[in-house]
Amino acid sequence: MSVLSPLLARIATLRSELLSIAETAGAKATRRPGADAWSPAEIVEHLVRAEDFGILGLWRAVEAAGASGPAAIDPPPRHDDRTIDEVFADLPDRVDAPEAVIPKRAGRPLGYWSGRLREHQNAIESLAGAIEAVGPDRVVLPHFVAGPLNGWQRLEFFRWHLERHLAQMRRTVGAK
Repeated sequence: MSVLSPLLARIATLRSELLSIAETAGAKATRRPGADAWSPAEIVEHLVRAEDFGILGLWRAVEAAGASGPAAIDPPPRHDDRTIDEVFADLPDRVDAPEAVIPKRAGRPLGYWSGRLREHQNAIESLAGAIEAVGPDRVVLPHFVAGPLNGWQRLEFFRWHLERHLAQMRRTVGAK
């Protein structure tokens, strides 16, 4: 069993729960809870766009780490051995998402975005194996707010991001 197995299982559980809420929310799925808040469908679209960026960026970082080794890591992660929860505890609670990951289609059709988000689980599991093979400390991908994060922290970020948006979605649709 990989050291990453519990994290990957948690990511899968969160993803499944979030999609279940979005897909059974009915009319609430497209209803924004406020002018500056996303609907559940928009959250799903945002997660797809954000995870697309993270997955592709991490694969590139894995290839770079495998090809050139630890000396090529620049800039180095500035958060050392901190968990992603510790990293984000020191950052602003609310930040505006980069333009590339802002929902552009109002989360519609939800079935399309849900299917895409489901597919990401397999991609993340394959990616985790590759990160583990080259060494999580050798894989570095910057986050737009937190700065450079290592491979482990970036995998933890998938979990953290799903937890954050799942909580928002629960509040929006009144789910527990």
